[in-house]
Amino acid sequence: MYRNELDHIIINKRFCLTDVAVLRKFYTGSDHRLLRGKFSFTRRAEKAAKFRERNPRTTINWDLFATLAGFWEDSAMDNIDEEYDQIVEHLRDSTKNEGLEF
Repeated sequence: MYRNELDHIIINKRFCLTDVAVLRKFYTGSDHRLLRGKFSFTRRAEKAAKFRERNPRTTINWDLFATLAGFWEDSAMDNIDEEYDQIVEHLRDSTKNEGLEF
């Protein structure tokens, strides 16, 4: 058989995994093996999980999205120099407003 077999199951609770075994009967088409693990959960943990706060589902206001998307100006410029000049002008205006030297 194989000399170096590493079996890993990653869990975030320390004592909920009670038994781990490699199932050699199943052929997976590679050198990987199936793992079987037995988990034990307490009733207290199950009840606590029911009352744990969950993140509220994000709702999207599609009417507001459509309105804001209508304000978006898609300004594709043919000349890259014009776009560069606009960026430089914007930086100059921003630094003047902040009182910085440019």
